[in-house]
Amino acid sequence: YQFILNELISKTDAKITVLNIPYLASNKLLYFPFNSIYDFRIKQFNTAILDTIKNSGRDDRIRLVDLYTNTYLLQKHDYDYYSSDLFHPSGDGYLIWNKIINAN
Repeated sequence: YQFILNELISKTDAKITVLNIPYLASNKLLYFPFNSIYDFRIKQFNTAILDTIKNSGRDDRIRLVDLYTNTYLLQKHDYDYYSSDLFHPSGDGYLIWNKIINAN
């Protein structure tokens, strides 16, 4: 992430949108304790993503889209959100992501 952000910041004038990792630890997909462990790791990665943005020195050009918070309850309880592989979002799930990403 840091390398990619540095390249974009130093070689473009673009506004940069970064997505964090959405909630993916539904009880239907992973049984306890694996869902808790998986969720813990996702939170660690999301913290690292946020720290990378803060350490870039150019967070005025970077917009973080918080997919985790915005999908937590939805993915935890709405199993129609998932595609048949029970990991990726369904078509409706990606439409929800689209709304979250394009808000503001």
